[in-house]
Amino acid sequence: MIANMGLNLLFVLPSLYLEIAGPHAGLALATTCSAWLNAGCCIEACVRTEIYAPRPGWRPVWMRVLAGARGDERVLSYRRE
Repeated sequence: MIANMGLNLLFVLPSLYLEIAGPHAGLALATTCSAWLNAGCCIEACVRTEIYAPRPGWRPVWMRVLAGARGDERVLSYRRE
């Protein structure tokens, strides 16, 4: 929650100061970033305390997911130009 409030200040206040339309987008970005931070902290704690141990074979799955996301990003950025 503290991280979310800090990120809200980081993303929303500059958009208000610079008079950028839609400061609510900064609020959504801050909420998303704090959710990812929370998920990362939770998984790190579970792995460290040996509550969760990923099975072998997840690395190739994540590499395919990241490659697909990168491909989507390239297609979308190409269409925008």
